[in-house]
Amino acid sequence: MRLRNLTAAVRGVISRYRKAVGLQIEAFWKRNSLVLVGAAGVIGMAKYGFFALSSAIVAFAGLYLRSRFTINPDKVYRIAMKRLNTNAGILEGSERKGLVSVEVKKKKGQYDMKLLAVDIPMATGPDQRIFLIGDEEEYRVGGGLINELRDPPVVKAMAATKEFEDRDKREDEEDAERELQEAERKRREETEKLEKGSS
Repeated sequence: MRLRNLTAAVRGVISRYRKAVGLQIEAFWKRNSLVLVGAAGVIGMAKYGFFALSSAIVAFAGLYLRSRFTINPDKVYRIAMKRLNTNAGILEGSERKGLVSVEVKKKKGQYDMKLLAVDIPMATGPDQRIFLIGDEEEYRVGGGLINELRDPPVVKAMAATKEFEDRDKREDEEDAERELQEAERKRREETEKLEKGSS
């Protein structure tokens, strides 16, 4: 009996130590995983020598140059939207829809916005163009290239979108009216059936 209890106690102690050692190893890995991976990388680089180091330098230089000189459209979009959403004149547009024209250049890693203009379609009268950055002269740079590229097709598409939205709204109103009339007709029929059944 005592031997059995002693064996169970020894197994319990070994199990607890095993768990404790496992937790210590896991904690060590979590604290030092980056150092261990880095050390493995250094050993690997030492194994492959100068070729690996030079390849890494070329790759990082390429990534740096790319990030410094290419324009990120997502970043330009965020900058333009921040400007647009903080301008009271833009936020008062009747439809809260418009066409934004942006011209951006990247100088020394920084975005330099040359033009930020919004064409807002007006319900009454001609469309309104609001310049947040730049002016009509900047808009006409390159022989009015921005104007030529976007005015005919894009403005027509915006007008067509408005027309389609108006038509959809009318159709929705007509459908709602029809459904209301149909419900009223069914209610009258039910009332008539009830009145005939009770007489």
